[in-house]
Amino acid sequence: MSSSSIRNPTALALKSIGSLYGNPHVLRKKFSLRMIKKIHFNYCPLMLKEVNKGAKDFYDRCWAPKTKTTNPDCSISIDVYDNNADSKPPSLIIEFEDGRKLDFSDVSYVSTAAIMEAIQLKKKKIKKYYQTVGKDYYETEDEENPLALQDKKDEEEAMAGAKKKKKK
Repeated sequence: MSSSSIRNPTALALKSIGSLYGNPHVLRKKFSLRMIKKIHFNYCPLMLKEVNKGAKDFYDRCWAPKTKTTNPDCSISIDVYDNNADSKPPSLIIEFEDGRKLDFSDVSYVSTAAIMEAIQLKKKKIKKYYQTVGKDYYETEDEENPLALQDKKDEEEAMAGAKKKKKK
C-alpha cells in the first residue's frame, strides 16, 4: 500500500468501488429499453446541477434515437416542480412490462451508470425467473448483446457466400 492511500482512506475506498460490469461505458453503449414499459422522472431544474446530473443524463439517454427504437412503446415522462423549503429530492420510477417496478425515491448524486446497472440487474432477474418457470420472455442472447442479431446476419451471409463458392 502506498503512503498516499494510507493518509487518505477515502481515496482507497473510492478506488476499490467499481461497477459490477467492470466498464460502465460498455453498459451505456448497449443500454436498451426492452422489457421497460414506463419511465417517470420527477426533478427540480433549480436545484444544483450536480444533484440532478445522473438522472437527467439517464432521461436524455432514454430519448436518444438509438435507444428509443429498442422499445418505441415505452412511455417516458417527466414532472418538473419548484424548489422550495419542503421540496422532495429528484426521483425516478421504472416500470417493467411484467408489472415489476424499480423505484429510486432519491436519485440525488446518483450516476447514470448506477441507474443503468440497476436496470440491467433487474432485467436479468426477470429473465432468470421466466427461464425457471419455463417461459421465454425475450431471447436472452439478444438482450445480453444487442449486436447479436447483426452478428447472426453477418454470419449467415458469410455462410451463404461460402456455399455459393463451393457450388461453382
